[in-house]
Amino acid sequence: MKIRKLDASIDRQIITGMVVSDKFIRDIIPIYKPSFLMTGFAIIVAQWCIEYYEKYKKDPGKNTQDIFRT
Repeated sequence: MKIRKLDASIDRQIITGMVVSDKFIRDIIPIYKPSFLMTGFAIIVAQWCIEYYEKYKKDPGKNTQDIFRT
């Protein structure tokens, strides 16, 4: 089995924006598709961020770690 290294820097940038920026997450939700991300973990975190934003109308910020634990 050949192991290939993925460049997940785009995933990191998207997830970081979703976690820390109200404007970014508000603007990306209408166009976001899970297929934009390369890693399963990023897809899960993006979904958490979207659900949080839809409920509270703000980015999860420091609450991301609490969401992860739940």
